Amino acid sequence: INDFIFPGQFPLALQPDTFSLAQLATSIGNDKHLNTLVVIRNIEFVDSNSNVPYAVPPDQSAATERILQNCSGASISLQTSAYAKFQPFLTPSGNGCITAIYTAFRGTPYLLIRDTTDIQFHQARCHSLPGSGQTISILQLKQLYPGH
Repeated sequence: INDFIFPGQFPLALQPDTFSLAQLATSIGNDKHLNTLVVIRNIEFVDSNSNVPYAVPPDQSAATERILQNCSGASISLQTSAYAKFQPFLTPSGNGCITAIYTAFRGTPYLLIRDTTDIQFHQARCHSLPGSGQTISILQLKQLYPGH
């Protein structure tokens, strides 16, 4: 047991490692970060999972999957229990950092949050739509929608 449990001081502040989603994805094969607390920066809920409850009620499902993505379109699942205290709270619509437990089931990685303070999405979304209040230049607009 001493190989797995280490004595420490209480309270001990956790210092999770910070990654981009791409950096974390490259560590899947070696499991280096599995089952650890991590911070992923520059991430947001996909449009269809923004401003919806973190999880459906327990009479519909025991857990709910919400998809997070970076600005390049790479994604990872956030799993939330229907019994979490924050189950009915709405997911944020911005972009930012998430602190979560990085784990996997049958080789597929996913995230678990401890509470809603683990999600700090206060920045503009990757590709905000017109009318969102975000101002971009013509050059930035052309880069978002390259023609053929």
